[in-house]
Amino acid sequence: MDRLLQSVRHVATILVVAMFGLTSAFGAAASGGTFSRSGVVKLAAGSEGSAIDRALVDLAADFERVLGARAIRVSPAQADVIVRIDPQVEGPERWRITIAADRVTIAGSDLLGAVHGVYAFSERALGVDPLWFWKSVEPEAKERLVLETQTWESPPAKFRYRGWFINDEDLLTEFGQSGGPRHIDYPFYAQVIDYAMAERIYEALLRLGGNLIIPASFVDILNPAEAELVRRAAARGLYVSQHHVEPMGVSHFGFENYWRARGEEKKFGYSTDPESVRTVWRAHAQRWYEIAGDRVIWQLGMRGRGDRPIWIDDKNITRATGGDFISRAMADQADIVRSVDPRPNPPMTSTLFLEGADLMASGELKFPAGLTVVFADHGPSQEMQSDFHKAPRLPEYRYGFYYHAAFWRRGPHLAPGIDPERMHRVFRELEARGDTEYAIVNVSNVREHVLGAHVFVRTALHGAARPLQATLAEFAPLATDAFRRAYFAALVQDKEGAWVQDGDCVEAVELFLAASERKAGVERLQRRFDPALLERAAAALEAVASAGDLATVPERWRDWTRYHYIIQGRHLAALHRVAASLTRNDVPMAIKHLERALAERAALATGPWEGWYVGDKKANWPDKLARLKALHL
Repeated sequence: MDRLLQSVRHVATILVVAMFGLTSAFGAAASGGTFSRSGVVKLAAGSEGSAIDRALVDLAADFERVLGARAIRVSPAQADVIVRIDPQVEGPERWRITIAADRVTIAGSDLLGAVHGVYAFSERALGVDPLWFWKSVEPEAKERLVLETQTWESPPAKFRYRGWFINDEDLLTEFGQSGGPRHIDYPFYAQVIDYAMAERIYEALLRLGGNLIIPASFVDILNPAEAELVRRAAARGLYVSQHHVEPMGVSHFGFENYWRARGEEKKFGYSTDPESVRTVWRAHAQRWYEIAGDRVIWQLGMRGRGDRPIWIDDKNITRATGGDFISRAMADQADIVRSVDPRPNPPMTSTLFLEGADLMASGELKFPAGLTVVFADHGPSQEMQSDFHKAPRLPEYRYGFYYHAAFWRRGPHLAPGIDPERMHRVFRELEARGDTEYAIVNVSNVREHVLGAHVFVRTALHGAARPLQATLAEFAPLATDAFRRAYFAALVQDKEGAWVQDGDCVEAVELFLAASERKAGVERLQRRFDPALLERAAAALEAVASAGDLATVPERWRDWTRYHYIIQGRHLAALHRVAASLTRNDVPMAIKHLERALAERAALATGPWEGWYVGDKKANWPDKLARLKALHL
């Protein structure tokens, strides 16, 4: 019905233009073309594809925001801007933008090349920030836009697949309208992310030049509401993959749901009932391919319930037998993939997270030929795990990596925490080893981690040989850089070498509250944290506000700078002081600082982001405040 209405509106708009002679916004200039504020911009798609159509919807909105010009769809012969697939543009996902006096032509080597070309034009010509929605930074309005005759061409991408993992998305699932219920025996993610928010995620990723998304934690493709997340991503041209805890798209929760829907209660047990597991793998694989087709990148492996080693849930498996067990499971999974996916070499990955890295480093894992081995960083240290350094690179496999801009529990979750300089160095290490097939970054709820999300995708696109400063200059004006440097310089490491983030402060409170006596809780905290160091870090975070001159920052970037560096600095500083106070057994002072942290956080949830923290169920700071007050009383 929506598509029908769009078609009717499209035809009606064209008739209005024909009947009333609305002026075109585009005209010839001495050296190129000019778009003006008055009139209509005429857009056309010279190639079929819903992904191109959806990109043109965004481009039309961009023209309206920048020039106030209406954009309509017309035939290619009438178009001011035409988008098409052109086999003369060589290489996967490449684009060429040609600006002439009579029109702009955006040509892609394939579907995604054309889509990326649309967004590249919007960024370069119209000045639309790829992350405009997540930064709340609207593009500058212009009376006219003069484009010189020229051709822009995309360079080849350094990493074949590059994108985001939406994980630990407790805020996203509660913000906006629900996409529908989820059936999951887990304290979080009871609702599907609002589809409008999901579309903003996909749009931003494509604007950056990304091509891969894991759209949520624990996706159950047999639930229509969750399948819609996958369908929308694939419809935009994105490759879609699965969380490392749900190989074949099947988590332990999804397995139980499958059999429960058939009147049976079964627990996941590949060692005891492999055929029941294979049945669910096949059903999910078939549905994944029906929904996303050749956009699926299959995840293979075996993990336990929630996100833990398989031998914790299956007592028939031990650490000593785990490598062989997981290897045999992956062989079965690859056979199922090949039976469902008709592509000659369906793309398959295995993500070596935590115990997977140990098994890889010791040489205990055997992978199906052609698979992409995905190394992972150790979230708290923000460095690659040991297997990345130890494992030989074999010609029958490809290699890539999984990184964390966000890392729940001992890492950043509700405040930015990954220094882009550290991320850039990790990229250099990957590229030096040729591990450039796959790059995905955990961005949690996105909004807190837009800097890391930007730097990651743009570096995966252009390669680490490109100076980091060039990537940062794309992200924000140079006048904001002093605030960025001061914020990340303030972060410190605990006694175990992990960077202290807001997630560590959560753990500090829970360690304190969980102890049978307060003395024991204090001792546990003191083994990890130096309160004097936390206080110095807090003072440095509070000083971020004076690191630069906010008046020199362009006006439309000032709110962003306040949010991402200044207020977040004060927010994180207060959480550091909470942890420091508890190491001294000073509960009243911890309460005071936590109340301040929540006040700072409230300032981060205003305007269009009002209600942003409604879904705070992982950190759950209001609950921790109540528990500390009860303890004090």
